[in-house]
Amino acid sequence: MRVEGKDPGAYANRVEAEVRNATNGSPSAFDLLVVEDGAYRESFPNLSMSPSDGRYVESIVNDARNGSAYVRVIDQLLVGAPLPPPQTVALAGGGDGLVGLDDNDFIGSEPAKTGLHALDQVQELSLLLVPGRATPAVHNAMVRYCEVDRDGAVFAVLDPPANQSATDIVTYVATTAALEQLSEFGAIYWPRVKVLNPAKSVFGSGEQLVVPPSGIVAGVFTRTDSAQPGGVYDPPAGIEAGRMFGVLGFETDEVLEENKRDLVYPHRINPLTTGPGLPRYIDGSRTLKGNGNFPYVAERRGVIFIERSLKQGLQFARHKNNTEGLRAQVRRTITAFLLAQMNNGAFRSKTPSTAFFVDVSEQLNTPTVIFAGKLIARVGLATNKPAEFIILRISQDTRALEAELAAAEG
Repeated sequence: MRVEGKDPGAYANRVEAEVRNATNGSPSAFDLLVVEDGAYRESFPNLSMSPSDGRYVESIVNDARNGSAYVRVIDQLLVGAPLPPPQTVALAGGGDGLVGLDDNDFIGSEPAKTGLHALDQVQELSLLLVPGRATPAVHNAMVRYCEVDRDGAVFAVLDPPANQSATDIVTYVATTAALEQLSEFGAIYWPRVKVLNPAKSVFGSGEQLVVPPSGIVAGVFTRTDSAQPGGVYDPPAGIEAGRMFGVLGFETDEVLEENKRDLVYPHRINPLTTGPGLPRYIDGSRTLKGNGNFPYVAERRGVIFIERSLKQGLQFARHKNNTEGLRAQVRRTITAFLLAQMNNGAFRSKTPSTAFFVDVSEQLNTPTVIFAGKLIARVGLATNKPAEFIILRISQDTRALEAELAAAEG
């Protein structure tokens, strides 16, 4: 009998398989226990090496629903082989295949469906992250994949490279990677964050780890999206919506200085920070591009949601005759959906005429367009803008003095 890791990876190097005499005392059976990092994780009692037995080792341990989460066994079908004797065997030779990886492994190939393109057929993909691979080539490929390959239906969350000061990250975004003003379909966050070490046997003896923030940021996105109807239209930033649970600190404390945040934010870099009496939170809501139609994260992601929803909701119209009646039905469908989104806070106005417009007119759908098999609908959205800065103008209250002077003059 051969015992292997259930899946490829170095995790199996921490796993042991322990064979014991059968719990039921049968001389033709045995128990198999799975140990990870010295702790017993699984137990499979009274196994048999006979394929006709209901407790056949392969059937029990390799069962897709109730079998092992750590190992799989292979009956090598050696004729006359005895039962495995009681023993503990450590698995070895596992590898994560990470040695020698370069940017091309992450970027991948469209024909081969590798790297980013392994996600091509994941229709519900909405966020793209590549944690820990913060290079100009990968970042540009991520943005291109979201905007071009996925036709603007996916949003990229970019990590900063390691050990970046405020001036370093500005240089990286503005010059090295040329991300500034590149696209609305991505945002970058700085700096990396400190979290509790979840497994010292894997990550070393330190109490904390410095990790890329994209996973935590994506979690904030998801929490904001699901907090209420229309949550996708709310900026995932600020001390409430942008709070980052589980973050213990930052790779650099420069981000705690307001002047450093003021340095990076004009370059479309969203700082992660905290302050006295405040949680650790996302202090920025900008995409990489400031001169496009939808330059803020919630704006862009909200429009992605609307466009994706409309495409799905208009499937009924495909392959129907392109008549005035069909175009009117399309207009009603779009309008009804946008009215619901207006009530969910998607737009600057609660009045339909100023919140959005829908055009499915004959001016768009000319005979040439119709003969080409197309139906065109134009949709305009008055999206919300976040209050990035709260400006206070404080002066001396001179009303009593002014009243006294006025009374004296009267």
